[in-house]
Amino acid sequence: MCNVKTGDIDDRKFRERIGFALEYTRRMLVQRVIEKEMESGKDRFEANHGWIMGAIKHAGDEVYQKDLEKKMHMSRSTMTGILQGFEKAGYIKRVPVNHDARLKKIVLTESGEKFCSDSVDNIRVVEERATVNISEEEKEAFFRTLRKICINLGDESHPGEENL
Repeated sequence: MCNVKTGDIDDRKFRERIGFALEYTRRMLVQRVIEKEMESGKDRFEANHGWIMGAIKHAGDEVYQKDLEKKMHMSRSTMTGILQGFEKAGYIKRVPVNHDARLKKIVLTESGEKFCSDSVDNIRVVEERATVNISEEEKEAFFRTLRKICINLGDESHPGEENL
């Protein structure tokens, strides 16, 4: 890590800032998941965008591109490219709906379901590695702290809510 000097904040204090620590940790986790995904045979495109497949799987019966764009904070053109890649790979289908000829819901194929299942396994392996020496009490305290941070920042949807 570079030796940062920001005013009176030395390197250690800078690294202990909440925003920096969260972003650094997030990047490490994402990189390890991508590495694990690629070890299991996925290409870089699939490894980088697998979380979108998870969002499709957990979105319910009807999910549309515009829903994913909003949820993922992505532009229409970016999401179009990602979905086209998944469609070409055979992981999703776009299915017309009866109530609006302009809309096509996004549906996982059997291959897409397997993709998601494999990705969940890979994420689980990385998370187990990341938390190997962390007690359940420490994990609970971590999620309580994250929840408080989100509430303080005005977001009522809490990360890790299922773990609280």
